[in-house]
Amino acid sequence: MALSGDLKQVRLQRVLQLLACGRKSGLLRVKSGRSALTVNVAHGRLQKAWLAGWPQPAAELVAQTAPAEHQDSVTALARGSELGAALWLDFLDFADHATVLSMARERGREALRTAGAWQKGELRFEDGPGLAPGELDLGLSLTPLVDLPAKST
Repeated sequence: MALSGDLKQVRLQRVLQLLACGRKSGLLRVKSGRSALTVNVAHGRLQKAWLAGWPQPAAELVAQTAPAEHQDSVTALARGSELGAALWLDFLDFADHATVLSMARERGREALRTAGAWQKGELRFEDGPGLAPGELDLGLSLTPLVDLPAKST
């Protein structure tokens, strides 16, 4: 299923609700001016969400959790695989997998709240697998995220 629309006609929250109810998998891209949101969805669940210009979730988490002397090596791992970076952080006792996942989930929620306030722009959803192998799976239900209060920009 391909879906496209204008944010003046359809709100992001409504599209997320549609994807959740239809248990869809794929990639949703939303653009508003110079801002862009990318959302990976699998079987109606949020797998990953980020805004253009924000660091990728794993790279940011590495910067927050790894000691300075290990940041470069763990950041290099994060570029190849977010899940791999999370596992390395756990292995090296910098942060456990649950902490990294919790931080990434909050970042995903924040991206959706920010984009939920956009009044104009365009969106496009295309069917697909949701995530590439090795990416960190947030595994959040989209349904409660639909009602997140919008953050004004």
